[in-house]
Formats: sequence, structure tokens, C-alpha cells
Amino acid sequence: MPSSNPRILSPDGQPLIDYTMPVEEGGTLTLLCETIGGEPLPRLTWWKGSGKTLIDSSTEYVDSKGKVVRNRLVMKNMQRNHHGEKLSCKSSNTNLTASPSTSLNVEMICKFGSSNFAS
Repeated sequence: MPSSNPRILSPDGQPLIDYTMPVEEGGTLTLLCETIGGEPLPRLTWWKGSGKTLIDSSTEYVDSKGKVVRNRLVMKNMQRNHHGEKLSCKSSNTNLTASPSTSLNVEMICKFGSSNFAS
């Protein structure tokens, strides 16, 4: 039996839809993926791009009695080329059922060097 669709949350537990919270260039992006239910309890994994590149598979079982499963993704030293990158969290507990997933895009705040203009 599959789990619920994964939810992607900010570190303080706020649901994120379509985009991450803005991340400053050189900063760290932290996201939580959470799902409820599934038999057996699912494994949550993070993927980037078209879903062919696994970037994190460290599932953390938060509450086995309430069947809440969570995976925390931490990406350090974020750069301009991460802007618009698709990140997906996939829930899987067996090869026999569909694996629900949820995606969003990275939103970056790019630093611009100071410039001196002659007047």
C-alpha cells in the first residue's frame, strides 16, 4: 500500500509549493520531505533534474506509530546555476506500486559584485 503524496516543507515546517524559499548565493538550502502512511513504511529519496540523479537517500523515521516518515535534504554552497533546478522527493515502499512524488524548483538570490561607475 503506497504512502500519501510527499509534502515538501521549509526547515520550520511551512509547506512549499512550486519553489523553495529564496537561497542566497553561497548559502545552504535545507528542505524537509514528509509523508504519512504506507505499508510497509516508505523510504523517501531526493532527486534532481529529470529524476535520474539521486542526491539523498537518508530516510529518517520520525514516528513509526503515527507512520510519519521524513527526509532532510541539506545542500551547501548553492550557486547561480542551481536557480530553477528541479528537486523531487519520491516515496517508495515496494516495487509493485506507484511511487508518489512531489517536486519544486530552486529559487536563488544572486549576489552582484559592487561596481564603480565614473561620473
